Amino acid sequence: MRDDCHRACYPVITKPIKEFTRVARGPPTTPGSAALLFDAHVLLTSHFVIDGGFLLHKVIWDRNSSFKDITTKYVKYVQEHFGLSASIVFDGYSDDPDIAGTKSWERLRRTKKHQSTEVKFDKNTIPTLSQEKFLGNEKNKSNFIILLKTVFSEMGFTVDQAESDADALIVRTALAASPLFNTVTIVAEDIDILILLTVLGRKQANVFFFKPSKGRTAEQLYSASGFMYGDVIANNLLFLHAFSGCDTTSAPYNIGKMKFVKTLEKHLEFASGTALFLNKRVDPALLTVIGERFFISLYGGNKDDNSLDSLRYKQFAKAVTKSTFNLSSLPPTQDTARFHTFRVYHQVQSWLGNYNDPEDWGWKKCGKLLMPVQNSKPPAPLSF
Repeated sequence: MRDDCHRACYPVITKPIKEFTRVARGPPTTPGSAALLFDAHVLLTSHFVIDGGFLLHKVIWDRNSSFKDITTKYVKYVQEHFGLSASIVFDGYSDDPDIAGTKSWERLRRTKKHQSTEVKFDKNTIPTLSQEKFLGNEKNKSNFIILLKTVFSEMGFTVDQAESDADALIVRTALAASPLFNTVTIVAEDIDILILLTVLGRKQANVFFFKPSKGRTAEQLYSASGFMYGDVIANNLLFLHAFSGCDTTSAPYNIGKMKFVKTLEKHLEFASGTALFLNKRVDPALLTVIGERFFISLYGGNKDDNSLDSLRYKQFAKAVTKSTFNLSSLPPTQDTARFHTFRVYHQVQSWLGNYNDPEDWGWKKCGKLLMPVQNSKPPAPLSF
């Protein structure tokens, strides 16, 4: 989640992860600690499920080290921090856009400044590119993951790889392991995984999400079972997360995620409509109406505003009387909102493990990538 929304939705275990693993330390007793937030949950031992995407960048490569030495460093890092039997799950990288999925466009955007050429290498090769440059090429990253998977498997770790985005597989791996261990802890930075854990495993009180420290941000341990909103928000969490912007959907300009939560809380009549985003089959026209009504409420419209385009014009006419205004703050057009709503539905279904042709739901093929369809009409009439 962006804008730290996850901190407003989940209580946090404030103790470092090492104090909750391997050895029982007794319940925390400091104010605001896990004893108060989680009824004195104490993690005696934990099986860790590690996001391979996080791991790739967490371990820093030493200069003039061969790939054999680099992979050894990854193994030592996992052994030292997460024990000898952790599970590691990697993203998949395919040239086929039907397999690579909708996240391939976002990956390209993220790695643009670190892009490099493909490098042929084996375990004895010493990389001449920086770590970020090397991993900025998906072929390089894919081949390095193959090498890393082999090394981890030889050392007795459980290793898996998704066809494309690994978020759902990470959560399902953790939930599958939960009956076998006192606790299972997912290690990742991507809050999408915490959202998925809340939806798919809210009843699993022994599965946790650990977000490692980064810069000045301290490490945090979350429990999906501690989600602090009721069933209406919890049941619509995938919709809210995707509609407000995630890896494959755009975030409306200058609107934080909590406003989406508040909008649904204020208009509970929307809940039956937003719940349709969980259905395997649904009429696209019905989704379009639901998405538009939600946008109208989000942007301060009322029941008399019968379309996004009319609300957009009304707010534009009001804004031009001011000395300064930002066009980006206007509501989206009906056409843009329709494609956004389609991509939201497609993403929710992908998280749930249901396949839908992305070209039917707001995406188009562009070479080996899937690109979002922004609109099919101009943002304003060509003539008045």
